[in-house]
Amino acid sequence: MSQPGLTGANLEELVAGLAARFPGASCQVHDGWIWADLPPESWRPACQWLREEGCNFLASLTAVHRIDQHQMEVVAHLYRVESDAPLAVRVRLRTTLPDQVGVELPSVSDVWRTAEWHEREVYDMFGVRFTGHPDLRRILMTDDYDGHPLRKDFRDRKPNLGLTAATLARDATPEPARG
Repeated sequence: MSQPGLTGANLEELVAGLAARFPGASCQVHDGWIWADLPPESWRPACQWLREEGCNFLASLTAVHRIDQHQMEVVAHLYRVESDAPLAVRVRLRTTLPDQVGVELPSVSDVWRTAEWHEREVYDMFGVRFTGHPDLRRILMTDDYDGHPLRKDFRDRKPNLGLTAATLARDATPEPARG
């Protein structure tokens, strides 16, 4: 007996709905997940629509700095969680932004409250600004910290505490067995 929401047809209906409602969206089902790539202008409306379609749990919202492609990706993992059914729908939603500190994307913190924390972390670590966020400020680094540590072009400015190529090589060499 099949559970509600677990059929491939339901996933395909969501994929078709995303593709029809959001021009430029690329959607497919992969290993039981819906993978959707959206243009930035569709990010917030697609999140709102997916929430209305039952994706009631935002598991993560993060970023990936693709320095070689001069892009910043923002990725969300969404689930439809129902109290009387097993996990039914899983969505990986992604949008691609230009590679620059301060690039903007609309906040979805009013769609999923937990997005407030996730968006603050992405802002702090990658420099993506979420417009409409109720309290966009650093969450891990101090307010006066200069930079965004998870960007691939980040330069660590703390002092070198004796780490050199020679100390790394020495530490990587196994000690002889004692016997």
